[in-house]
Amino acid sequence: MMKTATMLCFTVTLPLCLLGVEAASGEEGWFGHADYLYLSSSGPDAAYAVGQSAGMPNGSIYNAGSHSNSAVSVTFGYRPLADVEVAFRYTNFEANSFDQQSALPGGALATTRLHPDNSSIAATYANADAGMQLHVFDLEAGSWFHASKDLGIRPFFGVRTAMIDHSLISRYNVGASSRFAYDSVDLDAFGLRTGADARWNLVDGLLYVEGGGAASLLLARSRTGHLEGGALAATYVRDDYNHALPVADAYLGLVLERGPFFVASGYTTSAWFNTGSYVNFTDDIADGQNVRERTDLLLSGGYFRVGWNW
Repeated sequence: MMKTATMLCFTVTLPLCLLGVEAASGEEGWFGHADYLYLSSSGPDAAYAVGQSAGMPNGSIYNAGSHSNSAVSVTFGYRPLADVEVAFRYTNFEANSFDQQSALPGGALATTRLHPDNSSIAATYANADAGMQLHVFDLEAGSWFHASKDLGIRPFFGVRTAMIDHSLISRYNVGASSRFAYDSVDLDAFGLRTGADARWNLVDGLLYVEGGGAASLLLARSRTGHLEGGALAATYVRDDYNHALPVADAYLGLVLERGPFFVASGYTTSAWFNTGSYVNFTDDIADGQNVRERTDLLLSGGYFRVGWNW
């Protein structure tokens, strides 16, 4: 029977990415694997300052929102029947980034994360910390069938729970005083996930090509917050709303198998659409005017997996 291996990038996803090929031997029993991933991510707009001269924007937009870091994914499963699999997977991804800028001689920095009533104050120095945490839990069931002697395909169906937190702390120096803005997005989601894994035999019983894709449709709840402080009037607003969260995952790699053990390596990507956004004020006359700008999260990178059957 065909053996196969599962991966979820992320997960976290994202964190991973969140896909999986199950390590299937075609025999009844338990199986499991652990994945190490190195992922790059993009999330909510984390622009915190813009170059300024003569009171007008003139220069670069400074952003602290790109992340790259390690992620882990762990899968455990059981085959009640040959080629039939039930599996649980957890993926975790956490990353932080920092950026800082000083105004050019004769220039200043526009403080883009402050309310328009406050952002008219130009800064001489600014920095920002951006962070993200992603936890993804997948439960799925699928069955392998053989499209040909060398090609196996496993359709699967399951449920997914995800928790994604974004934060951005922006700090501004204006002469001897300072201001700050703290933005956060906390998202919880649950829904259905379906897809298919495929495995093609390159060297019989030893080397395989693996690949697959999945789609999820989750119901998400986002809670956002915006706090300003320092030498200015305090601003603290919150938002809480529900929305749809579609997710698309894909991966491609090679599997080397010997006896009950196997290793795999490849590339994975995971796109999370409409993951919420920071509070954005748009008007210094209508002080409460704000917009929810749609933000997507993209996770992509390499994975390395070690697994076993018993």
